[in-house]
Amino acid sequence: MQITRRRRLFESPESIALVDLVFLTLLFFLLSSSYFLERTAQIETERGLSEPPGKDIVVAVGTDGIVRLDGGVVSEEELPGMLAARLAQSREKSVTIRGEATVELGRIVRLMDLAREQGAQRVSLGPEQD
Repeated sequence: MQITRRRRLFESPESIALVDLVFLTLLFFLLSSSYFLERTAQIETERGLSEPPGKDIVVAVGTDGIVRLDGGVVSEEELPGMLAARLAQSREKSVTIRGEATVELGRIVRLMDLAREQGAQRVSLGPEQD
């Protein structure tokens, strides 16, 4: 009776070392990769810029949630009406949006859209106020 020996999957020590190397490399890349995407956009604003020529309407928003229209505190509900009235009186029809560095980008974009809806012809981002 002839007995056949089963063939092993890994015949030599070199192939075992190669499998270990592949496994460790895979493990390294899995652990060193990031598992989540950064969902915020960083926008750097320059401080100390001179005011543009002409009189822009300034809408400022802080991290505390307070919105100011030309320096005066305005509620979210009053802002569209007051902004439309100021734009109707303005020759340039331009609005500058100012926000602190930590204000969400989505909030700034909503204010820009609101200014356009109320009749602003030019909407720009201004420097952060000290």
